[in-house]
Amino acid sequence: MHLPEFLFDLTLILAAAAVVVLISRRVRLPPVVGLLLTGIVLGPSGLGLVAGSEEVEIFAEIGVVALLFTLGLEFSRDRIRRIGRSFALAGPLQLFGTAAVVTPVALLSGIEPRPAIFLGFLVGLSSTALVLRIYTRRRELEAPHG
Repeated sequence: MHLPEFLFDLTLILAAAAVVVLISRRVRLPPVVGLLLTGIVLGPSGLGLVAGSEEVEIFAEIGVVALLFTLGLEFSRDRIRRIGRSFALAGPLQLFGTAAVVTPVALLSGIEPRPAIFLGFLVGLSSTALVLRIYTRRRELEAPHG
C-alpha cells in the first residue's frame, strides 16, 4: 500500500460518503444504509474503485469502529442496567436471527460458507445500528420495542 493511493482512496470514500449522507437525509433513509451501499458499490465486488485488500480491510475496520462508537453513544450504563434482561436476550436473538436468515440467502446466491456466515453477522450488526437510528429519529428508544 502506497500513501498517495491510500489518500486518494480515502478522499474518494469520504466524498462519496458525504454525498450519500446528504441524499439519504433528503429521501429520509437512514444514513447507515446509504453508507453500507456506498461501501459495496466502491469496493472490489462493485465498481472496484477501492480494490486493494489492505485498503478495504483498513476502511472496514474504521467503519466498524465508527459503528460501535455510534452504538455506544446511544446507551449509557444506567440505561443498560435498567433494561438489562431485555437487552441481554433481545440483542443476541436479533443478531443470530438476522444471521440465520441472511446466511442461507448468501449461500444460495453462490457465496462460499465462511463469507456467507460473515455476511450474515455483518448484516445483523448493521441492522442493529439501522434500527437504533430509526428509533432515535422517531423518539421511540424509551418505548418497550425500542
